[in-house]
Formats: sequence, structure tokens, C-alpha cells
Amino acid sequence: MKTTLIKGIAVAALTVFGSVAANASAVYNVSSTSVINCGSAAHGLWTNNVNISSSGCGNYYDMLGGSLFTLFNDDTNSANWTATLVGSSINPAGVVASINLTLSDFAEVAAYKQEFGAAYDAGTDTPDIDFFQNIAGTISFDDGNTIQTYTVDPSDPVPGGLNFQYGLGANGKDPNAFGASVWLNMLDPNGYLVSGHWDINVDLELTDNPNEVPEPAGLALLGLGTVALGAMRRRKAA
Repeated sequence: MKTTLIKGIAVAALTVFGSVAANASAVYNVSSTSVINCGSAAHGLWTNNVNISSSGCGNYYDMLGGSLFTLFNDDTNSANWTATLVGSSINPAGVVASINLTLSDFAEVAAYKQEFGAAYDAGTDTPDIDFFQNIAGTISFDDGNTIQTYTVDPSDPVPGGLNFQYGLGANGKDPNAFGASVWLNMLDPNGYLVSGHWDINVDLELTDNPNEVPEPAGLALLGLGTVALGAMRRRKAA
């Protein structure tokens, strides 16, 4: 009976540990680039000709704390990798923009937008910049009175055949910063194409990487399983 229980603990530990690995993702804090555009407004999100507040610099939004870029890259087939960019930003007039983007169709090499970011060699993938070629989602604006929701154009999400890009220097503003960048074609709340592309340029800071470190619950059960396996070996030796 004890042997059966010990085996069960060991199997459960390895099963949970495997489950943790199978659900792995890399999570990054999202912040605005160090580049300041239009007075004191940082450039995290730029809405081009759309100024919800109609005030100076109202089309420049600074990323707020709690904004996250989450990479789901546990599948052995990288073509199945996806990611999300979810967070909030604010302009000088206090309008809050809620960003909710879903990224798919991963590629190691794709069309790259340099701007003032790192020079990229697609032949050698240097520096190591990765891409998502399909983007969907919304950006909603709350001015305290109304909420207006703009949608990524599903027929042509990124102008110029470009993509969502992330890696060292990929934010398009600082060649030495690890970040992400994308231009977006947007539809207004009535479904009409907005004039001029929008721009997201952000820095990324890794906060958690379960690919390398199991979650605490998995670690605890793994430790219990290790003890159980040791007990099984001692029982056999006796």
C-alpha cells in the first residue's frame, strides 16, 4: 500500500511539472520608449491624426504600469506560437487608451521596420529579432465621459507589408533597448479606415519565464516527488 502511494506521489509530481512546462510563457513588463515626442509626452502609443482630447500632444500616449506582453512559446512548432499585448496608456489630457492585441503567425525572419532602431540583417537574423505577421484586437479610449473603440483592420493590419517585431533594438527608437514596435491600420468605431497609420513603440522587461523556472506549486510537488522516488529506491535496496 505504501509503495503504491509513493508511486502515485512521484507520478503526480512529474505530471504537474510537465503540465507547468506545457503551459509555459514569457511575460514582459511594457513601458514607453525613452524618446520624448511633443513636449513631455512619451512615445508608447501614437494615434497619428486621431486626437480624442483635441488638446496639444493628445495623440501621444505614455504606457501605464501593469501593461504586459505575454509570449506563448511552449509549442514545439514555432508556427503555433502566439502572443498578447494588453495594457493601458494615457495622454497629457488624461484620456486613457486600453490596448488589447492578439498576435499570431510567428516568424524568425520577416519584413523589418528599422526607423531609429537597430540595423537588422535578415540573412543572419542579427540581432535576434522575431516577428508576428498577423495582428488582431482593439484600442479603446476613455475620456471620462464616453468610450470609443477602434479596431485593427482585419484585411490589412500592418501597412507596408510589415509586422509586429520584438527583440534588441526592435522598438524603432533605441538600437540598444529590448523592445517591440508595430504600425497599425485602424478602423474607427463606425468601421471606417482611419487616415494614417498608428504606431506602438515600447520597451520590454522580462518578468517571468516559466520555460526555465517552474511555478512554486510545481516546485513544491516536484520536491515531494523527488523524495518519493528516493523512498522507492531505498525500499528496493532494502
